[in-house]
Amino acid sequence: MLDALNFSEANSFVHLNFPSAENLLHFLADHLNNAKFVTEDFYPALLAREKQYPTGLETPIPISLPHVGEGIRQPFLAIATLEEPVLFKDMGGSNRDIPVRIVILFGNNSSDAQAGILQKLSGIIQAEEKLKELLESPSATALYESFKNMIG
Repeated sequence: MLDALNFSEANSFVHLNFPSAENLLHFLADHLNNAKFVTEDFYPALLAREKQYPTGLETPIPISLPHVGEGIRQPFLAIATLEEPVLFKDMGGSNRDIPVRIVILFGNNSSDAQAGILQKLSGIIQAEEKLKELLESPSATALYESFKNMIG
């Protein structure tokens, strides 16, 4: 599955610091645009979707799973851990702020593929020991290897 999403060490980031979710998503969108995974339309589409359908999850270590099907040149997955939490709105619709420490951003033009990705991630995001391993990864290489092993 990860091969189809072009997941690599280059799309793995550790110990990032951003003042807001928007700043973090902008950083990731710029990286993905420069790597030719997305177009300029991706970031505005991502923000619009995040506003309408928030992606913050109150898991053992709070996580966000932002995704959108617009502005995609080729499927991708990127993962980032945060030194300090950034606030994402609760996916459950409560409008609460969730202090997220791990962000898994993915893009695919197929809604069926997106559902499959979310299904695959569900086994990881509820397991505190797996999330802790990701969060404590000392390098992009370690984060990439850990996540790759978890998701298969």
